[in-house]
Amino acid sequence: MFLSRQFILGAVLGVLAVSVSAAPHGHGHKRGCKPKPSSSTSTLPPSSTVTDEPTPTSTLPPSSTLPPSTSDSPAPTSTPAPLPPAPSGGCFPFGNATLSSSTPGKRDDWWCPASEQYGFMGFSYPLEDSNCDAESNSAQKISKDFKRMKAMGARLVRVYAPECRKKSVWENLLKAGIENDMGVIGLVWWGFQADQSLWKKTRDSLLDVIQENPLAPYVFHSIAFGSEPILDHVDGNNFVKDMQAFKKQLEPFGIPLAISEAWDLGDLTRSNKLTTLGKQIRDTSDLVQAHMMPYYHCDKYPNADNVMDFFTHYIEKLIEPNFNGMPILITETQWASTPDSVHNRGCKGQDLGNFKTYWNTFIDNCEYWKEHKVGWFAHVFSDGAETGFGILAQNGKAKMAFNPQRC
Repeated sequence: MFLSRQFILGAVLGVLAVSVSAAPHGHGHKRGCKPKPSSSTSTLPPSSTVTDEPTPTSTLPPSSTLPPSTSDSPAPTSTPAPLPPAPSGGCFPFGNATLSSSTPGKRDDWWCPASEQYGFMGFSYPLEDSNCDAESNSAQKISKDFKRMKAMGARLVRVYAPECRKKSVWENLLKAGIENDMGVIGLVWWGFQADQSLWKKTRDSLLDVIQENPLAPYVFHSIAFGSEPILDHVDGNNFVKDMQAFKKQLEPFGIPLAISEAWDLGDLTRSNKLTTLGKQIRDTSDLVQAHMMPYYHCDKYPNADNVMDFFTHYIEKLIEPNFNGMPILITETQWASTPDSVHNRGCKGQDLGNFKTYWNTFIDNCEYWKEHKVGWFAHVFSDGAETGFGILAQNGKAKMAFNPQRC
């Protein structure tokens, strides 16, 4: 069964138009920059990291056109990546299916199969301002950024650090996905604030938006239940139970669940074998969202010249043997282009030369990602957040020729 774009898009955007609410002011603080020691006994280098972390419809008419941007950010400096051919007829977001035409009645018919989800997926997209009315959380800014990301070859956006806890941010992300034909990976976010119960507000607001909007399952590719939640020891002994409960809430919508985490942590794996906790989380997950970060291993990687062996070991010795063929995404990986990055690695190598070498390693190894069916995200999109890690500099210009091609 296919539902017309006019009916569904009008209903969704109508709901979004009337449900955005005001937000309190304030700003969450970022985590300190000193890397945390790992207790891992894996043969991988220990991962010490500091990054992170019945449907009602409206009868209002569609409102899909955003106001014109007032930003003076320059146009992309790299050539837009061509849209890859549809691997299995029409599928989303790597084939020729678009939200501007029609939406399949079954979610499984809409998303491209996991076998096609390899290579460059898109960017981590920080939304670190807790003021829900901030410009960075607005529908106009988010859609403008999505458009720029897509011009650079992205098809998915991995949300990072959404400090706004209200529905409005998820409504704006959903709207941007619809308008730009892009998928979104949502995140239940604990955050850097002292109040570690705020994740429940994020969970509830995200669920509300999914329940209220018919197109949500066709835009939200998956949801991460925390970004580095095990590294940060969030939720105490309740984590697995709360993750399992959230999974049940997502099941009616068919949206997959994972945690976005450094799986080489000692709490999760030892000698490349899953611990009891690791097995519990794996068994509650539908896919792997892994943080692979040689940047924080100064002992083995004083520069970015030979980092590919970190990824091949991580994938072939740790992930593939333990995850029973689950789809694999590298949701967080990074290198700083400047010594004054918000996250200092504790040794030399934070410079533009190593930054370019690092990302060219990803770009040049497309055949490996295809062979192992691994998708990767660049962390992050812009130096506007997570200074030094952005593919774009503060002035909006790309720091390098960043145009990953699909092989």
